[in-house]
Amino acid sequence: HRKVRERMAGEGLDALIAYSNAKVRGPVRYLGNYYTRWVGAQSQPDGSYQWFGSCALLFPLDGEPVLVTDQPWDEERAKEVSLFENTHYAENFGIEFGDLIAEQGFKSVGIDNWFIYPAIHYLPLREKAPDTEFGGTQLIEQVYRVKTPKEIELIRKAEDAAMAAVKAGFDAVGVGVPEYDFALAAEHALRLHGEIELAGASIISGGPNTGTGSS
Repeated sequence: HRKVRERMAGEGLDALIAYSNAKVRGPVRYLGNYYTRWVGAQSQPDGSYQWFGSCALLFPLDGEPVLVTDQPWDEERAKEVSLFENTHYAENFGIEFGDLIAEQGFKSVGIDNWFIYPAIHYLPLREKAPDTEFGGTQLIEQVYRVKTPKEIELIRKAEDAAMAAVKAGFDAVGVGVPEYDFALAAEHALRLHGEIELAGASIISGGPNTGTGSS
């Protein structure tokens, strides 16, 4: 947090909005320890659909951060794992953050993960805080490119788990053995080495009839 705030001061930012979804988890998870696990479309009372599966963090240069999730059923988990006391569900981040930004008088606010930040959350920001300048930044990613000894240790553990999964998959290979069994062996090895959940299902393929046509 100190390193991020130092960069914020250097860029002249009063606050930072970190945005993450179920596929791009880094910024909010790095600062707040929370991430969403699923993504999908949910029908609204007016007949429209709104995508869920994202979270955001208003991280001021001075003051207490606010972390919100767009999944009401995940609010309790968010509160349990979040590093910040003010953690809750919000249907629209832009409405809540816009009000807070206007109330605090922030003049310059960076949005990390700007390139995937949804318009449905951005337009209310502009409406609620018309005197604030919003701009894209990758400030958080720039900070966590430099790894701490603890992070390096975690990366090495992840590499060990990945290597164990590859070896288990190869060991399961045999004439007539279905690809599902290879995947099961690989994923079981990941679990044994501490992987709680996977970003996606394992893809196991071989031979001339695969999607790539490789052998």
